[in-house]
Amino acid sequence: MLGKLLKYEIKATARTFLPIYGVLLIFSLLSRIFKDINNNTLVMQLLESLGMVTYVFIIIGTFVLALVVMIQRFYKNLLRDEGYLMFTLPVKPRQLIESKLLVSMLWVISSMFFTVISVLVLAWDSSSWDSVCRVVNQFFEDSQKTFGINGSVFIIEAIVWLLISIAASVLMIYAAVSIGQTFSKHKLLASFGAYVALYMVVQVLASILLLIGSATRPDQWVNNIATPALPHLFLIGMSVLELALSTAFYIITKRILT
Repeated sequence: MLGKLLKYEIKATARTFLPIYGVLLIFSLLSRIFKDINNNTLVMQLLESLGMVTYVFIIIGTFVLALVVMIQRFYKNLLRDEGYLMFTLPVKPRQLIESKLLVSMLWVISSMFFTVISVLVLAWDSSSWDSVCRVVNQFFEDSQKTFGINGSVFIIEAIVWLLISIAASVLMIYAAVSIGQTFSKHKLLASFGAYVALYMVVQVLASILLLIGSATRPDQWVNNIATPALPHLFLIGMSVLELALSTAFYIITKRILT
C-alpha cells in the first residue's frame, strides 16, 4: 500500500515541479545564449542581466515551492477535510507519514540536482570538463594523503548525512504542523510557534553537547585519535544526531496522527 501512496503522491506533485524544472533549464540556457552573444551593446547587456536575475529568482522560487508544497500536502491531505478520506484508507498512519516524507525528500533532492545541472549549462565551456576532472582527482589524492581514506567512502558518508539531514528537516516541519493541530484555535499560528520551539530545543541540545565536549578536554582525546578517523567520526556523529532528531520528530507526528 505504501507503493500506491507514493505513486499517487508523486503523480499529484509532479505536475507542479516538472514544469518549474523545465523553466529553470530554459532560463539557464537563455542566460547562456545571451552571455555568449553579448557584443557589449546596451541591449545585450540588459538582456543578459535580466536573464541572470530571472534565473536566480527561479532557483530561489524552486526551493520555496518545495517547502510550500511539502507543508501544503501534509496539512491539506492529512489534517484538513481530505484527512477524513485519507484515514479511511486501509493504511496505517506511519505509511501516510512515510509517503509524504519520501516524496518531499525526492523533490528537495531533485531541486538540488536540477539547480546543479542549470549551473553547469550556464557556466560550461570547453575547459570545464578538464577542470572538473582535475578537481575530482585532487580531492581523491588529498583525502588519501591527508586522512588516509578512500574519497569514495567519504562521499558516501557525506551523502548519507545529507539524506538524514533532509529527512530530519522535513519531519521537524511535520511534527510542528501536527502539534499545531492539537490547539483549538489559531492552528497555523500554533504550528509556527511549535516549529520555533522545536528549533530552539534542537539548538539548546546542540549547545549542551558542545559544552559537554568542551568540558571533556577534546584537545586530549582528539590527539589520541588517528587522523584518518576524524572525518569518519564527524560524519558518523552528525548522522547519528540527525537520525535521533528524525526519530523523535517521527514519533511525535505518528503519535498525534494516531
